[in-house]
Amino acid sequence: MDDAVMLKVEIASKDLAAFTKTCPVPPEAFGPGTRGLLGPDDGFWDPHHAMHLRCGQKILANHRTLNVGIADGPKASSRSTSSITEPDHARSRPAISS
Repeated sequence: MDDAVMLKVEIASKDLAAFTKTCPVPPEAFGPGTRGLLGPDDGFWDPHHAMHLRCGQKILANHRTLNVGIADGPKASSRSTSSITEPDHARSRPAISS
């Protein structure tokens, strides 16, 4: 499998419009479901558990992709799930953790 960095971010529903407006993935690229873009569930990474999910993709430089999933949860918040995937032959950048 390609190297991937996966992030889950929770934002308030009122901030979703601002997020989608500045998101590098254009609105027309989003479609229902995971569309095979977010990979399998694994620990904290659980896009298939979302009640309502839409995903989109943008191709980046060096054969990388940015996949964004937006899960509109039953609570007053929305979750945004993103992953950046690199091809097998690409080198990963070191992860910065705190």
